[in-house]
Amino acid sequence: MGSLVGLLSLKGENVYSLIVEMLKTLAHRGPSRVWLSFGGRVIHLSKRLDGVEAHETSWAIGGNLMETDGVDGLEPRFSKPGRRLLLAGAGSLFAVEGFPPPPSPKGHSWSEVSEAFQRGWDGSLGEALGRVMRRLYGSYILAVASEGRIAFGRDPVGAEPLYFGVNRHLVGFASEGKALWKVGIGETKALPSGFVGEASSSGLRVFEACKLPEKRAEVTEMEEAAERVHRRLLEACRLRAEGLRKVGVFYSGGLDSSLIALALRRLGLEVTLLVSGLEGSRDVESAEEAAGRLGLKLKITPFDRKDVEAQLERLVYSIERCGPMDVAVTLPLYFSSQAAEEEELKNVFSGQGCDELFGGYHRYLKILQEKGFEGLEKALWQDVQGLAGSLERDNMATAAGGVRIHFPAADLRVVGEAGRIHPRLKVSSGEDRLRKQVLRRVAEKMGAPSFIVKMPKKAVQYGSGSQRILKLLAREKGETVKSYLAEVFQRVYSRAFGKAEEDRGGSN
Repeated sequence: MGSLVGLLSLKGENVYSLIVEMLKTLAHRGPSRVWLSFGGRVIHLSKRLDGVEAHETSWAIGGNLMETDGVDGLEPRFSKPGRRLLLAGAGSLFAVEGFPPPPSPKGHSWSEVSEAFQRGWDGSLGEALGRVMRRLYGSYILAVASEGRIAFGRDPVGAEPLYFGVNRHLVGFASEGKALWKVGIGETKALPSGFVGEASSSGLRVFEACKLPEKRAEVTEMEEAAERVHRRLLEACRLRAEGLRKVGVFYSGGLDSSLIALALRRLGLEVTLLVSGLEGSRDVESAEEAAGRLGLKLKITPFDRKDVEAQLERLVYSIERCGPMDVAVTLPLYFSSQAAEEEELKNVFSGQGCDELFGGYHRYLKILQEKGFEGLEKALWQDVQGLAGSLERDNMATAAGGVRIHFPAADLRVVGEAGRIHPRLKVSSGEDRLRKQVLRRVAEKMGAPSFIVKMPKKAVQYGSGSQRILKLLAREKGETVKSYLAEVFQRVYSRAFGKAEEDRGGSN
């Protein structure tokens, strides 16, 4: 988790107090330590950010750090010689192309990133950052600063959120949009995955720096495909679990979350499954049965109408969205994150990404029927390219509970491996009720019970009952779910920042 923020005045005005406010706004993302850098120095601040000494600077970057047992935020670091360049980030780095792999991910290859940047730095921070990003493997956001110029970037999958915005006086970026809204940058956008922003006194330039590796579908045999996915998924879990003893898994009793749980158990971790939903909902009942068969600890967090109504404003504030599907999907995550914190689980894993990579959605059947496997392959690739929106939403929902979420299925190398697999190994025909066939074979190889291997997909908003509760709350107000949630959003952000919802862009 952790956060990253940056601010630059277009008119040379002091931004120090503003960036402190940004860090306060994102304190939930890293309650352990806070740092701030400007003018060739790094200051470590009180966690509470009370009584902060004033300084003069027209630009600064900073971050909140969350200390866990595993890999965490990338500490700010000056490159050498001359301490001219500051590097900072959030997330995880696993490897840098051209350098030997570190003995463990806890080393981040951070010194190698600094060296790689120095080698490619030709005066343009943004271009140099883009060249370095093309050599990195991990889930990260990065920032570099030098002599009043700042560049920031987001990895090509997009597991870590990053937003940016400009007004008449300021250019800024932050791990969540609310930090920018706090300092008067009302119009914000998510930085697309693989993009870089470069800010100076002359303004902001945003450009694409690196793309997801689009692969040719060359693997046509099921056993080979399953073995490749199995190996990559285990490796993705191992990298993210390095240094950890116990972890949680957001669980529904279904195929994707069961695969992640089995992989983590095979790695020797103490795994707690976390499920949330209406009492008697399909997800809760499926999770109870599956956890018992797998022999894993299960933590159930039931919610009802009263619980949702009490927590809805906080959730909407956290995810900065009010779309009915976004809210319904993240409600179970939000309640399970609170349970994770109670269980002292700071690292929780999710199966998000499996449907896009391996053909889980029902609509893929119609696409296959109408456009064949070539059309299905294109649709899958488009969904993978748009995966960042779901990842950042889930990240923000769980960060509100002080939990760091990991997406091993959305690992860059897993994405590349999935692209090599022919779509007929994912969806066998236009009548394939189960879909995700290659993942089901992986589950068999990992020892999953047959009822998990053959379990049909059910969307979490229906399986947990969250959609049902939202409809009930909206009906009580005489509104549609969409209009009800839009009013909640406007009320929350008007109260927090004194501006209406339409100025925020949060209803997307």
